[in-house]
Amino acid sequence: MSLTAEQNLRLTRRDIDEALGFFPDLQLLLSRKAGLRSGGEQQILTLARVLLMKPRLLLFDAISLCVAPVIVLKLFKAPRQEADDGIGVLLVEQPAHRALDIADRG
Repeated sequence: MSLTAEQNLRLTRRDIDEALGFFPDLQLLLSRKAGLRSGGEQQILTLARVLLMKPRLLLFDAISLCVAPVIVLKLFKAPRQEADDGIGVLLVEQPAHRALDIADRG
């Protein structure tokens, strides 16, 4: 929480430009400490870090919980894009309609 967004992304030892490609809004917040970000911005930063690690499987549990609707739309693009790229994605959501909108199976 005391590291900036940029420092958090650099922990992955990957090119952070790729994370900025997923979430361009991060560019404006790179110098801000993660602990000073909104809950949705923290979710975006966390997801960006995970995606930089190139996982084979992503497990999402209620990523929309307590997050502004505008940010939820941004968060939901990533699992769909990763699934399209061949990454396994398991998404658990209370508002099932959001998950079903992007799911291959439900």
